[in-house]
Amino acid sequence: MFRTFSSALFASVASAAAADYTTNGADWNDLCEFGKEQSPIDLTGATDNGKMELIGYNYYDFKVNTSFKTTDVTKTISFDTDALRKKAELELNFADGSKSYFQPLQFHFHSPSEHTVDGKHYDLEVHFVHTVRGSDNVAGSVPQAEMAGAVIGVFFDTAAGGDYENAFIKGMDTAILGRGLSVKPKVPVRDFLSRLDMSEYWSYDGSLTTPPCTEGLKWSVLKQVQPISAAQLLSFTKNLEGNAAFAGGKGNNRVIQLLNDRTLYMAADVGAASYMMASVAIAAAVLSF
Repeated sequence: MFRTFSSALFASVASAAAADYTTNGADWNDLCEFGKEQSPIDLTGATDNGKMELIGYNYYDFKVNTSFKTTDVTKTISFDTDALRKKAELELNFADGSKSYFQPLQFHFHSPSEHTVDGKHYDLEVHFVHTVRGSDNVAGSVPQAEMAGAVIGVFFDTAAGGDYENAFIKGMDTAILGRGLSVKPKVPVRDFLSRLDMSEYWSYDGSLTTPPCTEGLKWSVLKQVQPISAAQLLSFTKNLEGNAAFAGGKGNNRVIQLLNDRTLYMAADVGAASYMMASVAIAAAVLSF
């Protein structure tokens, strides 16, 4: 099962924009330096496992709220409606046969990718951050901050995925630009997640990739690489490795961490059940987002 951490640290989940990437995190201290379950890692040498599954319910398209910061190079976007957000659910089935439940919080980007595959960085990586379901009101106690518990990582690359326009990123950019309109366009999260191949993914116990690098997160990184056009990629890189004012032109990716005594798993293909799906009020769940 997952291990949780102090709610006081929860605010650091979205701190990637403020982190100092001058050395890509090589000089970060405390747990970032001494932790034994740190992220990101190189995804190689995984152990196949047929028990793991990613199953999602009731994810939804949403509007970009007015608190979105155009100066945020990570383009952090929070799920906008608390009531709807808490109806959405991520079920993770782990390698040991146990399972846990999470709810979406926000997503953000790193360029180049934080995780590598056989030592290779991809152009871009998005992190869908989830909190532990019910962690804001444990056993009926006084409401507290939610605890981050799981992250889904997805790669984009002009070569491995294809150099053409990505509909999700296009829709996200449209929603960002239109956030001040009377009729606000929505971020097409539901459609994007429903199209991803979630039958093959890496899974391991990791951490936040920004200070304080708190451990106890369940990482799931999809093997399938998504397309992105050169023009779309430029909208990220111009503010990162293409911008000398940002950490001397480095990206917002943390250096790769040692695996240490952890086991890296790869979900074996368990069939059509391994995808994000929406539950609806009929006899059987509709297998789409």
